[in-house]
Amino acid sequence: MNTSLLLRTLPATALLALPLACGGGGGGGDTTTAASTTQVGQAVLVATATIDAAGAASDTGAGAVTASSVAPVQATAMGMGGVTPSAHSHFAGMSGGSGQLNLDPATCDGADSGTVATQMQWTDLDPETLCVDDLAATLTLDNCAPTPDQSMHGMMGMSIAGSTCDPTAIDVNFSEMTVTTPDGTVSGDFTVSMGDMMFAGDPANLDITGATVTLDGPMQMAGATFDTVDMEMDRLAFHFDDTNRTGDLNGALTVRCNGQAFPMTFATDANGLTLDADGNVTGGQMTVTAEGTAHQVAFNSDGSVDVTPTDGTTVHLDGPVSQDFCGLP
Repeated sequence: MNTSLLLRTLPATALLALPLACGGGGGGGDTTTAASTTQVGQAVLVATATIDAAGAASDTGAGAVTASSVAPVQATAMGMGGVTPSAHSHFAGMSGGSGQLNLDPATCDGADSGTVATQMQWTDLDPETLCVDDLAATLTLDNCAPTPDQSMHGMMGMSIAGSTCDPTAIDVNFSEMTVTTPDGTVSGDFTVSMGDMMFAGDPANLDITGATVTLDGPMQMAGATFDTVDMEMDRLAFHFDDTNRTGDLNGALTVRCNGQAFPMTFATDANGLTLDADGNVTGGQMTVTAEGTAHQVAFNSDGSVDVTPTDGTTVHLDGPVSQDFCGLP
């Protein structure tokens, strides 16, 4: 299993680069507060960047457990060292069937790195193609450094529904995970799910050209250039179609700080959002509702947004602003 590829490409830096600031943690007993027009626009920009980065994590996580990367695991399990298969496992060159294997903790790539231990199981394996059905894997990371300036600690679980040669759904679960980079940290217990997938060519290559990426759960970001951001994502889903260059963003996001909760719901209109070749939103409109007030959000070709509350004045944002979220006007 190519864990080094997976770890190197997790989107921590992309998430931490967002200069959204919030002055402290939240939790139970928060006071529910209506977000300002500026805060709504800020949340939209952060949500689109976060969902895009999470999509990259799901895509990469799936790529780490495709048929081509399962092959060396099977060879290792057949006696080349480092693996303790279960008594009921079957591997490549044998009869196939269900299997399970535990990889001994291995040192991660990077200077002074920690370790990563992997468990895998599946319901069926094709000895000829090495495609497996219903593959599930768990990575336990102990101060693992995929690169000298990035470390990860916690647990990450992955599951692929259907065959790895033709997957129907991919889930990546982050549990008590903390990723540290020079820009700061991202942590939380959140799930990234991918479904409704479309592929270019052979699905085994996992060149995903369309899908629905859904985020659930809490995520926290903290960095040297800003304070702490607490976000709770509730079925925040981004559907994209590279062929038609369209997308839509729907769901709920709550930002918390200083004991205040700013809940918002996102709803893209029927025309959808326009995407450029890199997947950036360059057009379209959506409605963001914050404590009963609807805000019309228009995406511009330069990546900026215009936010207009009902019976209010339009606010223009070029990008995430370097101010305390709770202090935004």
